[in-house]
Amino acid sequence: MSPRESMTVAEAQGRLATLWIAGAAAIGALLLAQTILGKYGGQTEKAWSWFAPTVFPMLTIIVTAWFGTGESAREQSVEPRHFRMAFGLSLVYLTVVAGTLLVQPLSAWTPMELLAMSHAWLGPTQGLAGIGVGKFFAAKGA
Repeated sequence: MSPRESMTVAEAQGRLATLWIAGAAAIGALLLAQTILGKYGGQTEKAWSWFAPTVFPMLTIIVTAWFGTGESAREQSVEPRHFRMAFGLSLVYLTVVAGTLLVQPLSAWTPMELLAMSHAWLGPTQGLAGIGVGKFFAAKGA
């Protein structure tokens, strides 16, 4: 998409939904692999409890709005820079979530300590991504 090229709400929603679903699936697969390899020992349930609020609130908004957006709203044009901002913030957030799982071997913290500490950086980052995604999924018009 060129900087001046327009897109519809439906196109923006589709691209953001694809990013979030693929990103959440990849992170979930990483967590599953770590679980199978015993990384979390007896605290597997806590690790998965960390994952759920990390991605499911945004996925819930996306899927719910995807099915609830009327056809006329889906055909409206969106500002390309707003889409790029939402996509970029989402990509940064999902990368930070995955990075949190991947960086642990380099950290002085145990896996569960790192997951507990990660709310310090994931909360604000998720909030910023939510603002961008909300523009296309929670707002009446984009």
